[in-house]
Amino acid sequence: PEGATLQASSGMFVIVQTDLTVEDAAKFYDETLSKLGWTSDESSSNSFGDMSSLSFTKDGVQLSVLISKDEATGKTQIMANAQQPE
Repeated sequence: PEGATLQASSGMFVIVQTDLTVEDAAKFYDETLSKLGWTSDESSSNSFGDMSSLSFTKDGVQLSVLISKDEATGKTQIMANAQQPE
C-alpha cells in the first residue's frame, strides 16, 4: 500500500508495515491483487480480530498474505510469501 515501509525481504518473502488498519490492508490486497489477475482462495482466507490471512493463486503460484496489528508499534504488519509450483 502507498506509504508502507519495507521491514525485511528474502527471495519470495516480504514484510512491510503500514498505517492502514488490518481491515483496510486486507481490502487493499484483495482489490489490488484481483485487478492484477490473482484469484482469491476463499477457503484458505480467514479474518479474526486484528488478524487476516489471505490466499491467492495465479499461474500456479500461491501467494499467502498475513496481516496483523503489531502491538509494539501500533502499525499493521503485512507478511507475504509466494510459492512457485515444483
